[in-house]
Amino acid sequence: MKIDLYIGGHAQGKEKLVREKYGSSACVINELHMWIRERLEKIYKDGADTAALTEAIMKELDVFLTEQVEKSEKQSTVSDETEKDIHVTGIKKDCESVAKVVVISDEIGCGIVPIGSFDRCWREVTGRVLTRLAARAEGVYRVTCGLERKIK
Repeated sequence: MKIDLYIGGHAQGKEKLVREKYGSSACVINELHMWIRERLEKIYKDGADTAALTEAIMKELDVFLTEQVEKSEKQSTVSDETEKDIHVTGIKKDCESVAKVVVISDEIGCGIVPIGSFDRCWREVTGRVLTRLAARAEGVYRVTCGLERKIK
């Protein structure tokens, strides 16, 4: 599976840029950081080992990405609405196979460290997951003010 990863601050134009660049040729997974939060809420316990939580989330993510690629290969039309429960947008139209999976995530590791233990854990696990995805990705891009900068 070919993956490109787009990261950046909230409302920096990541999704718009990806839609313009890839059109319908990619399966776009948007708001990965929120997907991670939803999964983490189900398995988090105070004082939990973030490395173990990262492993659990990565296993789920691998299954999720595979399912989305399979779903997009079978699907020929899609509404413009975001599927809120799984944060998937832009599933391909009129393509026989998905050339690429594009993952979009807010960078949540900058700024003030959260007071709550869950939010600190979410921030750390998200950073670890994005680091591992970046290592696997063909391209990694940071988006600021709607402009992309290739970092891998």
